Amino acid sequence: MNAEKNTSNAFADIENSESLITYLQSARRRNNIKKLHHYTTLDVAIKIIKDKQWHLCAPKNMNDLLEFNSGSPERWKNKLFSSLMGEDKESIAMWSMYGQPWERGVKISIPKEEMIRWLKSAKTLNEISVDNYRPTGHAIDIYPGSLKAIAIAYSNCHDTEDEGQQVLQWSNVTNVKYSIIDQNFGELTGYIKNKAWTYEKEQRIMFDQENEYERGSIEVPDYVIDSLTLTPSPLFEGDFSREIHKEIKRTLNIENSLFSQKLNIRTICAGCDLKQNSMNNHKVAASKNSG
Repeated sequence: MNAEKNTSNAFADIENSESLITYLQSARRRNNIKKLHHYTTLDVAIKIIKDKQWHLCAPKNMNDLLEFNSGSPERWKNKLFSSLMGEDKESIAMWSMYGQPWERGVKISIPKEEMIRWLKSAKTLNEISVDNYRPTGHAIDIYPGSLKAIAIAYSNCHDTEDEGQQVLQWSNVTNVKYSIIDQNFGELTGYIKNKAWTYEKEQRIMFDQENEYERGSIEVPDYVIDSLTLTPSPLFEGDFSREIHKEIKRTLNIENSLFSQKLNIRTICAGCDLKQNSMNNHKVAASKNSG
């Protein structure tokens, strides 16, 4: 209880950008997190494990253009990042946003301790082509402090219809002292989003580069791959374990979704002939490739 109280007081007393960034970069923001989760698709999960590479993307490709447009263009040019959910409870919202299509969705879970060890040991960031997602052959060194694991804070400062008090939020603690709208957004580029995204409870791998790569990757060590847990979408179609072991010849940790066979969600495309043909073609191709 004392730790929670101190965390709450520390956040509530923040009054400037420097203090907020220090707070969000602190390892204490992950004290109560056991694993971090990345919602994606089976194809992406397989590529990560086979290539042993984790991609970081340019901010201009993010889905939240409100955050992008509010940040500093100059600062964004030198950042690459990847997003994870710092919440062990499974999220239907995250499946809906990132594990699409439902029939191919996968959640990759990484133990916190292994992720921190991994990020601290990373030495090189490889440039990845945005045309074919393959290494270009160019790479840059990762110097101390350039690869960060940070928490994201949320604010209602963009909400013009909200004429009430400005509120800054992280996890279950709030701050009403720091009026972000009156400050320089540039310093907070990459650290703050609108409150509409609070359900993501985002933890971000962020790289501050001197180059302007649009996409990069860091190597995923074997000990990280061995620690991963893969969870298929609640509406995954096919034999998940069989499909993934066709491509990856190693022991992997697999667990079922809490919501497996417990969702009654039917997308607008569920009865579409084109979709069914696409799924059938995928299964045929997978069968051929396995031979």
